[in-house]
Amino acid sequence: MTSIIGSCPKVEKKDFSLGADPEFAFIDDVGGVIRADSLITDNEYSSIFGLDGCRRVAELRPKPANEPVQVVNNIRSALLSRRESDPLAYGPIWQAGSYAGKEPIGGHIHFGTLKAKINYDSYHLISCLDAYLGCTAILLETPDQAKSRRRSYGGLGDYRDQPHGIEYRAISSWLTSPYIALGILSLAKAIAWESIYNKLGERIRPYTYTRSQAEDFRLAKYNELRKVFLAESWPDIQKFELYKSYKGPIDLIHLLIVKGRNWFPGTDMKAAWGISKVKINPMPKVKLYDIWSGVTPMERDS
Repeated sequence: MTSIIGSCPKVEKKDFSLGADPEFAFIDDVGGVIRADSLITDNEYSSIFGLDGCRRVAELRPKPANEPVQVVNNIRSALLSRRESDPLAYGPIWQAGSYAGKEPIGGHIHFGTLKAKINYDSYHLISCLDAYLGCTAILLETPDQAKSRRRSYGGLGDYRDQPHGIEYRAISSWLTSPYIALGILSLAKAIAWESIYNKLGERIRPYTYTRSQAEDFRLAKYNELRKVFLAESWPDIQKFELYKSYKGPIDLIHLLIVKGRNWFPGTDMKAAWGISKVKINPMPKVKLYDIWSGVTPMERDS
């Protein structure tokens, strides 16, 4: 993915990789959280399917890739990687999202901008990710979990500089299904591309820079955030350079928000990823939107 913008001088648009280290929890039959370190081993925190620093939840470290769909395929490979060495991990319920028991669950996304030797404004990039990714993804979370998570974790502007580029940390775990994963990663790539190459940070809506946005996010004020998403963010997203390339997955995110659905499909996480029988099944052959049929719309703040 390389193109040229401008007339004089010409600026090469270098592609960059996406990576991630999303988390999920193991849940027993009565809804309790099972410590991840009782089911899997990861002494050096380096396994592709390993432990988060707290050791109570699992963390994936899939191989990065330039294309979101390849990252999703790499995530599925990571989910399958423990089936022989730690078969106990496949027994419990797997739960992604915002919170499990008392454990916040993260969906950190990495951008390999430095490895691609790209010059960019990190302030603008994080502002754009906050406005168009953080404040969009939260609309797919259940309100009670979203509020619980933001009491002490995952606020807007949460990022880390990394040797490869930047790690964005504000969003919860989007591992609920491959469709949500693809939608979130596709949107993340489109936003970062627009910020780095098309000056999105200079064009961003004034609301982005106000304290009200951070407060609405922290308190999970869905009506306010949804209003801004539909009136401002979504029209902007449709104009992003990469929107046409990733239209299907990004449109799924929009559809769920419009319909008031959350990101939990009408099946459990293992079934959604096609690994419920602990063998290499194909991805579930369902239409993109069908696995959310019958999911009750969420109650919103009044």
